[in-house]
Amino acid sequence: MKKWILILIPALLWACVGQKEPPEPDIDPDPDPIVDPDDHQEEGTVPFHRVLALEFTATWCQYCPNMSDALHQAKGLRPGRIVDIAVHQYDEVSPAEADAIVEYFKVSGFPQMVFDWDGETMFNEQSASRITDYVDATVVKPSCNLALECSYADDKLEAKVAVMADEAASYSVAAALVQDNIIVDNQAGYGSNYSCMSVLRSFLGAGMAGEALGNLEKDQEKEYLFTYDFAIGTFQEADFKVVAFVRKNGNVVNAISAGLNEKIEYQYEKDN
Repeated sequence: MKKWILILIPALLWACVGQKEPPEPDIDPDPDPIVDPDDHQEEGTVPFHRVLALEFTATWCQYCPNMSDALHQAKGLRPGRIVDIAVHQYDEVSPAEADAIVEYFKVSGFPQMVFDWDGETMFNEQSASRITDYVDATVVKPSCNLALECSYADDKLEAKVAVMADEAASYSVAAALVQDNIIVDNQAGYGSNYSCMSVLRSFLGAGMAGEALGNLEKDQEKEYLFTYDFAIGTFQEADFKVVAFVRKNGNVVNAISAGLNEKIEYQYEKDN
């Protein structure tokens, strides 16, 4: 009984702290994409840039579904531009690293979102336009390109990340296993049969700090192989993916995601 009380008290505190009633969510029920998803294939010379969005959420959080809906809409409006990880805390799908990452970003209430590992970008508005505005403002030539190849067999995951430097600098790479379509029956603000998406299951390798790639010269390529043992169990293989991201000077400069048995080559902006 004491154990359950210790678990429930932090959850109740989080449910009360930082949960001021927000403005109505900025969500268009029928948005029109303004970016052609086929415009970022192998043609071109400038590396394709993707934003990493960290969503801090939980099943006990009343306004978190609004943030998730806004993120879903933003991803539809900017196809391929956003790679997301949902960090749950104090609920049934929380990863072991939840406390550490929440403390790292000094998250004071849910929902919150952080872009590109930069705590200065944190916000709690449930706004698709807030997300797309950031994406539009940061669609610049990134300092590196990414490719990702994942293979999964016999409960063993291998994720090979290739980094091609477009700018000489010191880089590090990190990767995480995330899961879609986790159905919960107790989502505050929604109810039963709620589908949690992009849920962080675990960081790979050295964790959220990533693995140092060292100094790379322009046009130099370096690969890193992440391995992780886990069983899918009753879930579907298609519900899992790997998110990889590269950091320079602390912040993320590019990101990528791929399914368990999928290969994503280097992609480039389409030449005008």
